[in-house]
Amino acid sequence: MELVIEKKNFKVLIKGLNMIFTALLIVLSCLLLFFGALIVFASLISENFVLNLIEGGKFSASFNFSGFELFLAEPAIKKFHYDKGIIVLLLFIVLIYISIIFYIIILVKKFLNSIMQGEIFTLSNSKRIEKVAYCFVSLSFVINTIQTYLIYALSQLFTLEQFMESANWIKSVSYHFFGVNWSMFLCGLIIWTIGRIFRYGSFLQEEFDATL
Repeated sequence: MELVIEKKNFKVLIKGLNMIFTALLIVLSCLLLFFGALIVFASLISENFVLNLIEGGKFSASFNFSGFELFLAEPAIKKFHYDKGIIVLLLFIVLIYISIIFYIIILVKKFLNSIMQGEIFTLSNSKRIEKVAYCFVSLSFVINTIQTYLIYALSQLFTLEQFMESANWIKSVSYHFFGVNWSMFLCGLIIWTIGRIFRYGSFLQEEFDATL
């Protein structure tokens, strides 16, 4: 009786996770379309159009970095410099980042669908898990570059470097685009290990089925 209840709870859990990841796929699909449209829009509009739009209205700007929120004063906003190249490249980098997350969600959803069909220790599942691990390892090498370029782009667009360097307590500003996010790298390594365990489990499952 207890085993039946455990199986039922497990199926409910997998179905719930499947619904959550389906919703995430829909949200990420909308984000991909949104940022794709933004790239096209940013490529077509002129710099004068954006500058005139900012000068003709009242805008506020704030940036949030890992819980640290920075609100820009009106003089900084008025010094906004629209650089089409920086904007398009920034949007393109964000689009690539979302695409990798989108691919990870697809792999996880396929993995959950396979479990719902009663296929757990299979070669396909082990490959899916390993691909998720490779995505995490790849992100660990580029996530710092993405975050640093985001800060760099904002500082260039709003000429924040001049404001910061004009302060007596800031000597200079530098950017480090290359680095490894070791937390994400370790997560990728752990996920890859789980994938290899599933691969070995699929081998044992095939041997067991062959003896029946």
